[in-house]
Order: sequence, then C-alpha cells, then structure tokens
Amino acid sequence: MEQGKHTRALAAEIRAERAASGLTQAQLADKAGINYETLKLLLKGTRPINISQIVQLAQAFDISPADLVERAMDRASRMSDGSTTPSTENKSDVDPRGMSAGQLDQLRQGDVALAAHPNDPESEQDEQYQ
Repeated sequence: MEQGKHTRALAAEIRAERAASGLTQAQLADKAGINYETLKLLLKGTRPINISQIVQLAQAFDISPADLVERAMDRASRMSDGSTTPSTENKSDVDPRGMSAGQLDQLRQGDVALAAHPNDPESEQDEQYQ
C-alpha cells in the first residue's frame, strides 16, 4: 500500500474527529500545540504526520493515539480494496455538529466522511482570522 494513502487516511480521520469535536482548525491547532499552518497541511493530507503530532492530536481529541491510527489504517485498507475512494473521502452532506454520540459513532464506523474536508466553509472562515 502506498505511503500517501496512509497520510490521506490519517488526515481524513483527524478531520472527522475535529468536526465531531466541534473545533475550528485554529482551536484544534491551539489545543494540540501544533502550528496552525502545519495543521492545515496535515488536514489536507499533503504533509506526512509524525508520531509526536499524532500524540498531540489524539490528546486534543481525548482519544488514544492507537485508536486514531487504527481507524486511519482501517480507512486506508478500505481505500485499497475499492470500498471507498479518495474522492468520496472528502465529501459529505452531513453536518456532524447536530448529531448524537451514537450517530457520530456510526459515521466513524462507516465510510461516510464528516463535513470537515479542507475546502469546507469553515476552513475558509478560519483563514479569515489569521
């Protein structure tokens, strides 16, 4: 499996967790102690994520780093077997902010990406406040 696929899958999981947490990109960067510009690249999947950043992000989401990586590996595997594609990874008509914990868990377990892709309106809004 290509390395880029793992990076994109991990970025998708981080975007999903960010959306589920209701955090803006700026808030997540602050809470995780990661530079905002670096976080934007990580969320886009254009910059590989190092182990320290995985730990920092997992702590910001109050989940274990192993859980975050495991979900990303599952997603990467689904990308490899064709059950999901990169084009569907970043699309969603779902707004997770109004969902219950059970509904969010169903989204995480399924192959529905949350509405936190790099080009969402919130990303543009975050950039206004730099």
